[in-house]
Amino acid sequence: MSILVLLRLVHLVAVVVFLGDIAVTAVWRLLADRTREPRVIVYALRLVLFTDKYLLTPSVLVLVITGFLSAYLRDIPLWSNPFYAVAQILFMASGVLWNLVLRPVQSRQLAIAETLGASEEHFADYLLLTKKWLRWGVLTMVCAFGSMVLMVLGSERGRGLVQPRDAQALIAPSQGIQERAYLQGQPRSSPVPGDDVVALLE
Repeated sequence: MSILVLLRLVHLVAVVVFLGDIAVTAVWRLLADRTREPRVIVYALRLVLFTDKYLLTPSVLVLVITGFLSAYLRDIPLWSNPFYAVAQILFMASGVLWNLVLRPVQSRQLAIAETLGASEEHFADYLLLTKKWLRWGVLTMVCAFGSMVLMVLGSERGRGLVQPRDAQALIAPSQGIQERAYLQGQPRSSPVPGDDVVALLE
């Protein structure tokens, strides 16, 4: 297994964990809120914070590392390709929204939920925060899933336009040999060392 294949595999696993955590935790929260049971709500919120810490955050780090490393090894222009450029902006936007809006709201809701009793005295405040979390959460999900879609479209558009660094290293010497053969009076189409490598790469 080559390093590029391994990086792609790890990157795809991180994508599944990243998007899956976002979608599943939203479902957990909404279903827990519908029960109006303080113990269920507290348990769900603690699970959300747990998965954010041990699944979402690591998956983001893996996505960034494997993505940029793969792009470097394959000489992929991340910012000159409009699909990749917008995808990265959306990915960063989802991270900013999660860190600056969703996380603080979740922490405040957990604090309120832990004080809820049978009287549901503070439940109205909790539901107001849920509505805020839902609005910003939908926007965060749109950014995250939109980033994935644009990455796929960008890879399809750029397919065949870039080559891995190791492939370029093999092609360059063979092209130099062909040029020297031409200058020595040999036709360019004559077999020279390295042609078999180029043929395999094509």
